[in-house]
Amino acid sequence: MASSFTKKRFREPESVEHTIENVKKSTPRSTMNKNRWAVRIFEEWQVVRENKEANREENPFKVNLEVVENLNKPLWKMSLASMNFWLIKFIQELTDKDGDAYPGKTIYQIVCSIRRYLEEHGRAEANILDGKNYR
Repeated sequence: MASSFTKKRFREPESVEHTIENVKKSTPRSTMNKNRWAVRIFEEWQVVRENKEANREENPFKVNLEVVENLNKPLWKMSLASMNFWLIKFIQELTDKDGDAYPGKTIYQIVCSIRRYLEEHGRAEANILDGKNYR
């Protein structure tokens, strides 16, 4: 039988809800802000981009455009093939507010933020930084 010292040393197991809340609280506010910023840029690009039909796009990637959805779905709801196709286009067309190219480090931060956003929305399988995950 456990001594009273041992029982005092450890807490009771936490509920799933409490654990999830603790994980959410552990993400730094600056990281959450960066995630929102990156996704907001993607969503703005979705709105202002004239062509939203994949089958009207140039296709140097040898992607079957018949399986790529149009650019009118939320990012986290897209199929992996669609996500891959449109994120490549997004990164190619991405500029700052003055129309200048972002430095490579900023583009990498945007991609990392979008990856975290996808994980938060239950799409961890869409690891856009994994070269083996090409679709």
